[in-house]
Amino acid sequence: MHKQRTAATVLLCLALLVLFAVAPDDRNAAGSLQWHSIRQYADVRDSVDKKIYIHFWADWCGYCRKMENVTFANPAVANLLRENFFLIKVNTDRDRRVADAFQVRGLPSNLFLSADGSEIARRVGYIPPRTFVQVLEAIVSTN
Repeated sequence: MHKQRTAATVLLCLALLVLFAVAPDDRNAAGSLQWHSIRQYADVRDSVDKKIYIHFWADWCGYCRKMENVTFANPAVANLLRENFFLIKVNTDRDRRVADAFQVRGLPSNLFLSADGSEIARRVGYIPPRTFVQVLEAIVSTN
């Protein structure tokens, strides 16, 4: 009896493992976002033909983690970002000079630039997915 229960438990665990390993996880849509450093952008800026989104964050920032885990994980947000923007992340603790150059005064900070580098918009603070989709759609529609 004990061996049957153990075998059934092992089989159940294996089945759950397989299920979660192959089931798509929409919450992890941001995992497919390709983020770049500001240095990587500097190397390829002449070939970038998309608008630019720069996300300023820090490890200690709770709302930055929420943007990562909630907003960027939203499939609609991830698709709009992936299709329309060159994505840059700047950790303000590591790249203070970059944050200062862009006059970042609060976190998270979200900066949108045209392909030529001119500022389109800036938004400080956490942005929930539905609002962020509206912001992205408005920016995508600008010239």
